[in-house]
Amino acid sequence: MAVLRSAADGKIVIQLEKTDIRELLKAGWIAPVPFVAKTRDGKTDIWGIICRPTNFDPTKKYPVIEYIYAGPGSQYTPKTFIPYNWNMSALAELGFIVIQMDAMGTSFRSKAFEETCYKNMKDAGFPDRIAWTKAASPKYTYMDIEHVGIFGASAGGQEFLKLEAKINLIAKFVNEQQPSLIENSDETWVDNYDVCTFLKISERTLQRLRSKGLVTYSVISCIY
Repeated sequence: MAVLRSAADGKIVIQLEKTDIRELLKAGWIAPVPFVAKTRDGKTDIWGIICRPTNFDPTKKYPVIEYIYAGPGSQYTPKTFIPYNWNMSALAELGFIVIQMDAMGTSFRSKAFEETCYKNMKDAGFPDRIAWTKAASPKYTYMDIEHVGIFGASAGGQEFLKLEAKINLIAKFVNEQQPSLIENSDETWVDNYDVCTFLKISERTLQRLRSKGLVTYSVISCIY
């Protein structure tokens, strides 16, 4: 709805236009869900949206993909009505929950908010993105945050590569903690807790990865 408000008291003077989305709803369209959560500092709010497929079933669990675009210059989460989001809607139709948020480092908030990325572009707001996603999952239980991925274009592609590089560094570190695959003793095997801490995953996720042969019991050689 578009309205004209008084500059003196903010009251509505006249309604200019009202959107009729009845035909869109008949076609199965589902509106994105707005969500707000705290950033890494536990104080600052960040907003984002949750995009669901048109055949959405709230009783199911869906893997989550974040459409990422970080850094200064603008805000990137949609602030206006969009019936079809080119970056998110089609991906959601493939069976994903697709999310997007404006983490710290983006613009039009405060100087301190934006300067999180000053001389630190690699930050990309990842701590905030993780906090936001974790905060959303208890309310929206259909989000399977044991399976989360990211994708992006332009700067978003750079952020994907940053995260991939970080994961590979973690894998290299864990490899160095267990140089031998032959000796099987308490002294040479990496503890479950340490692996979960390095990878920032739950023990349940670690067990699932191991059961699928993606992570061995002593060494992590490659992660995708």
